[in-house]
Amino acid sequence: MKIMKKKRWCWIMTGTAVIMFWGFLMLCCVGDNENKAERYRVTAILPAKSNGIYWKEVVAGIEEAADDIDVDLSIIYTEAYNNYPAIDLNSALEMTILYQADAVIVSYSRNANERTDELLREAKEKGIKIVMIDNDVSEELKNTCVSIDNVKAGSELARLALEDTDKSGTALLIYSVENMRMSNMELRMEGIEQMFEEEGKKNLILLPMEEQSDVRKVELLRKTLEQNPKTDVIFTLSEGSTKNVVQCLSQVEFADQIEVFGFDYTDETADLLEKGKVSVLVGQEQKQMGYESLNTAVKLQNEECEQVFIDYQIYSNLMGENEGN
Repeated sequence: MKIMKKKRWCWIMTGTAVIMFWGFLMLCCVGDNENKAERYRVTAILPAKSNGIYWKEVVAGIEEAADDIDVDLSIIYTEAYNNYPAIDLNSALEMTILYQADAVIVSYSRNANERTDELLREAKEKGIKIVMIDNDVSEELKNTCVSIDNVKAGSELARLALEDTDKSGTALLIYSVENMRMSNMELRMEGIEQMFEEEGKKNLILLPMEEQSDVRKVELLRKTLEQNPKTDVIFTLSEGSTKNVVQCLSQVEFADQIEVFGFDYTDETADLLEKGKVSVLVGQEQKQMGYESLNTAVKLQNEECEQVFIDYQIYSNLMGENEGN
């Protein structure tokens, strides 16, 4: 299925449509080099914009920049969109290489694997400029990255927790083992650990959680809290982790004393914040992230660009107003 709006394409592939689309791309690649020289072509590979405010805002920023700068923008969604199955990340990269885009904006998701790295390396070798969005990768797989300063944000989140809670208490930092392939998780953890090392007054325990049933997650959290009865803070590194922790705490008897400090301001986490289930959230300026990713992709045509840090917001129940950075 192809959705066309002005100079913009959104691709959702199923079954034989994939084969037809590959044929269409081959015609595009061999047929119009002159048109390619006239207008810069950028492909964005993103999760579905139907998944709440986060990616809707990112896409809105990318589309706004595409209109301002006047480039050919193609968007490929790697998660279900409007009830249609999506293209997996690696197939989307293969299409981008075949399409001979000038640049690609990539969300390096938890579904990335060794094949993903091979395709990114191939794309870069063929001269396609690569902008990672939200998650970073090694230098050989990209030209630059657009994200928040995750170390700084992690440190600030930890500082707020230390200011708000008993210094003699215990904090848990819960993370998903599977998500640690994503650099933003590592950097957020690094920032939290740095702040605790600098303060040196509150105990921080790292608690890895593998993909397992909700029952086992609750059991693991309950056991950890029983072993550490002074726990009054839990840090989470992503939207999914935040939601899982809140769900687990709802089934733990002595959870009232615990505050959750987490990342990613989305529809669901904002609702948890409003209900008092979460105390503090760090949220990226999603539209700015989208706009700067497209703007940076175009700049790479003529110059190398260092990593671009975008703004983030601290959404909190602990203070009178939210903080920006």
